[in-house]
Amino acid sequence: MGAYFERMPFGRAHVLIALALFMAFVIESWEQLALVYVSADLGDALALDAGRIAWVLSAVALGMIPGALVWGPVADRIGRRAVCLWSLGSYGAVALGSAFSPNFTLLMASRVLSGMALAGIYTVTFPYFLELLPVGLRGKAAVYLSIGWPIGGLAAVGVTQALSGMGWHVVAVASALAALWVFAIRAWVPESPYWLAARGRHAEARAVLLKLGADVPEGTRFAVV
Repeated sequence: MGAYFERMPFGRAHVLIALALFMAFVIESWEQLALVYVSADLGDALALDAGRIAWVLSAVALGMIPGALVWGPVADRIGRRAVCLWSLGSYGAVALGSAFSPNFTLLMASRVLSGMALAGIYTVTFPYFLELLPVGLRGKAAVYLSIGWPIGGLAAVGVTQALSGMGWHVVAVASALAALWVFAIRAWVPESPYWLAARGRHAEARAVLLKLGADVPEGTRFAVV
């Protein structure tokens, strides 16, 4: 399999893949920081002291710890693409619900659950990204993908400043709606051909390679080394 990626040209399909997964990384960073900048309004609305506000702001990260441990093996079982779609989609649903939490307990629980959901795409983004790019670009591309994290933080600042006057609920809803990016991933990002070939799905792996610009003879059977 690696030999095809060593001589694969970089094309439009790779640009769309890179954009889709880069923005997913931006969303991950954004979600962890968005409520930081409306914490005062959040505390006033739910009558929270500084300690409870800190727990709410940490809840997503807390949820991502067990979430990463669960989603990693799941990605090896059902595939990178499926994990991205289920992770980002379920995060959006839970995060939207958290925007309407009436008290600290429900808000904390929903934020932890949204972190557990988001951990899936966080866990697989880097390997998935690299498994779809030509070998010669992978090192540089990994650096570019990492830039998505500070960009997500800056986006959180910008969006929060624009919406902060409307209350923490609106900021939380905006963060949840970012999960609609799942449709871009579904449209632009194929399954990893490494994962397909490792499971004996050689025809599907070949189809992905053809979309990525590789010249693969029909009936090829791949080895993943």
